[in-house]
Amino acid sequence: MPTAIEKQEVTLAEAMRLTGYTKQNLQKLIEAGHVKRSDRAKFKLVDLFSGVMTHLRSQRKTTEQTVASQRLIEARAAEIELRTAVRAGKLMETEEHLAVMQMVFGALKVAIEALPSQIARDRDQRRLAEDAVSGALRQCASNLERLALDEEQAAEEDDDHDKA
Repeated sequence: MPTAIEKQEVTLAEAMRLTGYTKQNLQKLIEAGHVKRSDRAKFKLVDLFSGVMTHLRSQRKTTEQTVASQRLIEARAAEIELRTAVRAGKLMETEEHLAVMQMVFGALKVAIEALPSQIARDRDQRRLAEDAVSGALRQCASNLERLALDEEQAAEEDDDHDKA
């Protein structure tokens, strides 16, 4: 035997007020089969809320699927952009980049270290220039090591964030 709440009916205006939906939105729920009318202008209260809840659950599931699909599309697009940039010669592998950097900075270091002997013939002046060059090169090496450590830490944090 139906309870009092299961027998309770509401008009279209009351259904609109209770759900916050417009007449058109309620009509869409009726057409989708989520909500049933008990007669032409009334709804059973239990059926109305059950239908609205079913619709909301369905909508949330669709939204979650859409978000997941969008993330996948963005990831694929990023991967394609990287591959295209590598093929176009705009990007290179890290190891290749490091080899080029070592070659360039090695040649620069040799040239800079040769400057004191090219500039000064006096041993004391040459020694001062050599010390200044060595100090500058040590400072650059120290800065590069610090930057490399910062990059490693950032990469580890990104990996930890991706795993979470």
